[in-house]
Amino acid sequence: MSPCRRLLVIAAEDVGLAYPQAISIVKACVDAALQLGLPEARLPLAEAAVLMATAPKSILPIMPSLPPWRMYAAAALVISRAI
Repeated sequence: MSPCRRLLVIAAEDVGLAYPQAISIVKACVDAALQLGLPEARLPLAEAAVLMATAPKSILPIMPSLPPWRMYAAAALVISRAI
């Protein structure tokens, strides 16, 4: 199921370190959805989607793919928010 894969990617990439438990929660929702099958699978998938939409987002996982000047700017932004 493509939505399951996309939710796991969002939990790992977009949310990442900002809410580390998100990956475990989304994985449990995906497992439940795959076991239930449609149409009942929409319930745990909706819960995972709401969690991903409202969870804090992290910029750190994408930093290695940025050019060095962008990495510096992104790191400075993260540090300034923490202070």
